Amino acid sequence: MKTKISGIIGLLALATGFVACDTDVEPMEIQKLTTYDDQYYANLRAYHESDHAIFYGYFAGYGPGEKYPASWGQRIIGLPDSIDVINLWEGTPCLDKNSVDYNPMAVSDMRFCQEKKGMKFVSHKDAAWRYEFTNLSGETFNVKDMSDEEAMRIYADIILEEIYERGIDGVDLDYEPRDYWLDGGNKITLVCQYLSEKIGPKGDDPSKLLIVDYYSHTPPAAIGELCSFWVHQAYNCSSAARLQSNYNAVAGSIPPEKYVCCEQMGDNRTNAGVAFTEADGNTITSDFWAIEPGSRMYSLEGFARWNPEQGRKGGFGGYYFEYDYYHKYGPYHNVRRAIQLCNPSIKY
Repeated sequence: MKTKISGIIGLLALATGFVACDTDVEPMEIQKLTTYDDQYYANLRAYHESDHAIFYGYFAGYGPGEKYPASWGQRIIGLPDSIDVINLWEGTPCLDKNSVDYNPMAVSDMRFCQEKKGMKFVSHKDAAWRYEFTNLSGETFNVKDMSDEEAMRIYADIILEEIYERGIDGVDLDYEPRDYWLDGGNKITLVCQYLSEKIGPKGDDPSKLLIVDYYSHTPPAAIGELCSFWVHQAYNCSSAARLQSNYNAVAGSIPPEKYVCCEQMGDNRTNAGVAFTEADGNTITSDFWAIEPGSRMYSLEGFARWNPEQGRKGGFGGYYFEYDYYHKYGPYHNVRRAIQLCNPSIKY
């Protein structure tokens, strides 16, 4: 978000006050969005392609029905430039007027962020309980009574169709198994194997991301090498010791540079997390982070600062991080500082 609105209301009030005594019409220029040259965008794209700990965010603010949003907090183009991967929590926007995902503004914003900024966008797909899958033509497949092999091949094909038809950068499978998916990991393994023939680090098109996110059920070790990242919903995690334990549970399946830990920023919007303690016992925020020196550290900062003992993390991020747009100290105040703290070479 590059617009500064402070002072605009005062300027308007001042201009109104002069109307009675000054009949000459004078143009008033309202401050516009900051624009950048080609070198800025080239540098930004190079950063996103570099080997660094990413920021991964679940974003729903754009919403399929938000064609004329009231705030830049509802715009994809209003996101901080240094966010690496966005999980399209409210569906993949498209230009098909017959689709529930119709949202031309979101499509335009997304394309700009992909092409000029180098940001990536992935669909959010169920791997928790659903057994009915619908393709872009509106055809629904009830796979409950099919073999796992047939069902997951259909699902993989539907996911790939959406990735390529809607021009997004991959998929995030939300692995929280119950009911249909509670089978010891067979279905998630199969769908990842089928997807990995085309996308992910082992696929024909490794530029497309194959991501699995999870909460309490650890994904099968067999899919670790097939995935670009595993995103752990490490919600309300209060210490580096707990983060380390969380990573240790999957260390045999994925290297640290594929492990991404995310905080629940919707419930914890005031402080960008819960009170956090580092491995050395420190509970005080860094000088860089502090609005008030000596203040308490919270978990988004802790996640940004933390790395597994085994090596650099793959990244960190937040669920419903868009609430941080409305922070009293400015749009995405905590998200921006966290990215800067984790990757200090980035300038805003």
